[in-house]
Amino acid sequence: MKNIDLQMHTTASDGKFSPEEVVELAVTKGMHAIAITDHDTIAGIAEALRVCKEHHLVLVEGVELSCQEAQFKGTIDVLGLFIDHQSKELNEFIQKCRTDRVIEKREMIEKLNALGYAITFEELYAIAGESLGRPHVAKVLIKKYPEEFSSIEDVFQKLIGDNKKAFVFRKKTSIKEAIDVVKAAHGIAILAHPGRYREFEKVVDFFAQCGGDGIEVDYPYDKILKIDAQKNMQINAKLREIAQQKKLLCSGGSDFHDFERGSEIGDGGVTDEEFAALQKYVTLQKKKAL
Repeated sequence: MKNIDLQMHTTASDGKFSPEEVVELAVTKGMHAIAITDHDTIAGIAEALRVCKEHHLVLVEGVELSCQEAQFKGTIDVLGLFIDHQSKELNEFIQKCRTDRVIEKREMIEKLNALGYAITFEELYAIAGESLGRPHVAKVLIKKYPEEFSSIEDVFQKLIGDNKKAFVFRKKTSIKEAIDVVKAAHGIAILAHPGRYREFEKVVDFFAQCGGDGIEVDYPYDKILKIDAQKNMQINAKLREIAQQKKLLCSGGSDFHDFERGSEIGDGGVTDEEFAALQKYVTLQKKKAL
């Protein structure tokens, strides 16, 4: 277990626990520092900062931005760490992301209604928080149709996964734009869980060419993807080797959402030395910007 965890999610996006609850869980785990990195939103950071201050726990302000590139299949996630959550550029970008998510989910609900599922946008919004993710749609369907859906994954497989009957395409930002937004907010851009992408070495190369600062090299693929623990170690070791070769920063996190998904706080992260290196890099970048 690591005591510095730089990827966690709260009810501000698709996590089960509020920012306050996540901080309190981290305290009970004996964490030294954590990052709140909700999907396309910074809505939980102010509350997390307040509670971390009460507990004398270091909080890294963060965000996870959903990206797409034509040459890569699926979503590529870029973490912004050490950001200023009050950055004007970042807040404008987040507002655009939220608008795009609202449009996508309204269209998805229209498709679901046409398929005979009686759910409303108001029901979705009541449980979703700011980022309005597909898992929230799945949760509404599970609650209303428990005899038909057994899990979030089940809903994705049957209805809302990529190219399924109720799927709606949402154009996401480019990796370069995400990196630029993170840097405009005085943060550093980290490629999240590279081992989850096909041809991840090509993704890392492209990310670095776009100006990315580092990659996650300690992530619980075994617990989240249900793969062998030995394979998990091999993936992380390979990523650490790539980071060293390309002179990229090393980061890591548990990707904690809840107790059902698999990973818990501290199941991935960085050492004290790696965290100090990240902090030093951030300080140097800020000095260059002056």
